[in-house]
Amino acid sequence: MQQNVQYPGDSVLRVVRAEFDSLYYRSANDDVSRSGIDPVYHYVNYGWKEGRRPRPDFDPQGYLECNQDVANAGIEPFYHYLRFGREERRAPYGGAIASRSPSESPAVSILIPAFRPDFLDTCILSALAQTYQDFEILVSDDSIGDEVQSVVSKWQDKRIRYISNPQRQEPGANRDYLIANASGKYLKFLFDDDFLLPTSLATLVELTQMFSADIVFHARYEVDEHGRIEGATIPFGFNQPRTIDRNEFVDRVIARSENVIGEPSNILLSTNALLHMDRPFMLFDRRMRFLTDVALYCNCFAAGLRMALVGKIGSAFRRHATQNSKSKGAIYSAGLFEWEFILRWAADRGWLGDDVYLQSMARLFIELYRPNIVDFPELEMFIELAGRGSGGKYLTDEFLAVLDAAHKIVDARVLRSRRDRIEA
Repeated sequence: MQQNVQYPGDSVLRVVRAEFDSLYYRSANDDVSRSGIDPVYHYVNYGWKEGRRPRPDFDPQGYLECNQDVANAGIEPFYHYLRFGREERRAPYGGAIASRSPSESPAVSILIPAFRPDFLDTCILSALAQTYQDFEILVSDDSIGDEVQSVVSKWQDKRIRYISNPQRQEPGANRDYLIANASGKYLKFLFDDDFLLPTSLATLVELTQMFSADIVFHARYEVDEHGRIEGATIPFGFNQPRTIDRNEFVDRVIARSENVIGEPSNILLSTNALLHMDRPFMLFDRRMRFLTDVALYCNCFAAGLRMALVGKIGSAFRRHATQNSKSKGAIYSAGLFEWEFILRWAADRGWLGDDVYLQSMARLFIELYRPNIVDFPELEMFIELAGRGSGGKYLTDEFLAVLDAAHKIVDARVLRSRRDRIEA
């Protein structure tokens, strides 16, 4: 197959290759992986025309739909984005935002990436019950069957819009499809197993206006599968609304390897700010498997965005047996070693000194790696690195090779788990 490919000019290949996610492309396209063809060559010649993504956060068809000049010129969309679109502040997601007028747009788009029906009714009801009513609800279906659609179909409310993710089960695709179809000034993610308290939106919208903030969050409960309270995360106390700067974020989150801000169900984000960030859910060109939300927060501070918080509890994070992030689940180890990735990334940016970095790494080894190494042997690769850097940098080629190998192990475990569920 490879010898019959007509390759385009080297400059296009070189530009695309620099930011292409080959691991993702092969895992998402079994035919490419089996053929042995260079995935970049395949994408540039065929893949973009078939709607295949060069990396999880770029939608070639959506980009062309939103940028008719690029479509008319017949330019490969990812190449255009890297060479021109990013500097011109064009969004990599594409979708309906570009075609909606401000008068048609609600203040908030509540985005529900749904793939299971179990708690979806409670999730939707909590969104509809908000005291702040200027919103739309988008439910994007990422399930294998039609159970999600069945749940959503009985809700007869004009603010609810059901959409079907065209790239089912692909990493990040459902999230990006929701972003592409949102029309609100603000985005409020709400996972299908979580729920909001009635004043969540009112509290968060007020925060954004009070501090001209781009990203805001409140405190949250942790509940069990029946909604019973197991605990609460109030990371900064029941304090008055205030901003949080990068130094406090580094000290309270990165240095302690603890996401006290919470998952996306707990935040509100400026749509404009998100769309003009390059790869907001990735870090150092790597797709996160577990700490996608922390990567987003890191990128927000790296982009100079303004964050605000309030100690008021406004949402609930549900713990249950079927959640992806459950303890000892298929992706659990990524939630451990990705903290080291974030620590090394932050240290290289000068956000924390060597002394804090080494203390944080020691805590990571003792509290996270060692207790879990029997269940997740890939952690041994990180222990052997001992947190060391080289040439004044911590994101070394040696570490990145180990990180990629560990992510590959996690991906294989996820695939086996998915196949087992389907067969069951």
